[in-house]
Amino acid sequence: KKGKETSEKAPEEVKKEVANFLEKNPDVAKLLGKGETLDAETQKIRDDLIKPENIIKDNNGDLLLVLTDDYRIEYIPTPDVFIATLHKEPVENNRKKAEKWFLDKGFSQENLCNLGLQFVLHSSLTQEYKDKGFSSRPIGCN
Repeated sequence: KKGKETSEKAPEEVKKEVANFLEKNPDVAKLLGKGETLDAETQKIRDDLIKPENIIKDNNGDLLLVLTDDYRIEYIPTPDVFIATLHKEPVENNRKKAEKWFLDKGFSQENLCNLGLQFVLHSSLTQEYKDKGFSSRPIGCN
């Protein structure tokens, strides 16, 4: 029983630890795209995205929001980031399609820089694009 109680508390404790770590380490927060606080309107759009009715699948807390042949978008609650996995070439076109999904929801391009949106490549593309200097940040974000 004791072990089960501990495991049930663990995700919340981890979430608090991550939040404290990011607060104390703004450089790491910025790398994750969490450098700026979202304004109220942007926060509402973000919160609406992750409502239960918008979730395709809950994978042990990681929320699948979009799945296409070109990309998938997931929300990872800890550390509060959106991950867009690009599945195939043309990578830059598929990145733009994934960004457009967010823009169509009401975010501005600037919002994407602060949303915690990260792009990753499907394993079949990783090495080729890593060598080309693939950026995990949205277009126009440092």
